[in-house]
Amino acid sequence: MGKIKVLSLVIVLSMVFGWGASVLMVFSEDFWYELELTKTPELFTADMTEEFINQQVENLKIDRGKRISLQNANINTRVAISVEINKKGKEKVLFSLNSQDRVPMASISKLMTALVVFDNYDLNISTQKLINAMLIESNNNAADSLAGLIDYDDFINSMNDYAEKIGLENTYFVNPTGLEPDDPEKVKNYSTAEDLVKLAKYILKNQPKIFEITADRKFAYMSTNKLLTKYPEIIGGKTGYSPAAGECLLIVLENPGTGTRFINIVLGARDRFLEMTKIINALNSPTNPPLGG
Repeated sequence: MGKIKVLSLVIVLSMVFGWGASVLMVFSEDFWYELELTKTPELFTADMTEEFINQQVENLKIDRGKRISLQNANINTRVAISVEINKKGKEKVLFSLNSQDRVPMASISKLMTALVVFDNYDLNISTQKLINAMLIESNNNAADSLAGLIDYDDFINSMNDYAEKIGLENTYFVNPTGLEPDDPEKVKNYSTAEDLVKLAKYILKNQPKIFEITADRKFAYMSTNKLLTKYPEIIGGKTGYSPAAGECLLIVLENPGTGTRFINIVLGARDRFLEMTKIINALNSPTNPPLGG
């Protein structure tokens, strides 16, 4: 819709529904909000009261504040992404850096290993101990042992079949650990930040127990995630490191007040915890509502 038509529509609707000069002034001051509102289907199906429109504009201001905070956070990593998902499942990419690049993901691979295990294994006490060691301590021997409970090659095939099933078009696995082959020319486990967001979303919806294990504060002293005790909003995550992948970290945050979740990923960082802290602080900056409500 052309800019003039959009502005005319806002003016006409304001006259018909009596939104008042204050709302029109908001649109006049920053036409960006007006354009964004026209992309919201709910706007034209809801009761378009002044309170409703003002709330939509306020939400857009908060959203834009998060984006600006993230852009100004000086995030120094090869790949990064921050995605907000509200209670209704509506998704917004707040920040993206090379998020479509295929890169090694190191031990973040173990999230897929856990998915295959949860879907195919009897979760007895022995299996559960191996899962906990793999997800909390990022224990490679535990991951290999889980894969070895069935044919190892079949397990890797299952990981790749699962990736295809949930739409990870730029993801591939050669082992359950994320370790790199001795030959640097050989293929490594790889993915993209966008694919890993899809993986995290699938886990949250279908196998949330996986993230519950990674965020269990009772085992924080064993966890490779140093941010677990620092941010109570963390409800899941996974670390990773290898020489080719650099430092990697996937973190899921939740605002308990609104149910909004944030999936944040850094890949190829020199200090994954520093870069993730920048992201969390940007999301929780003084200009934005605290993650904790």
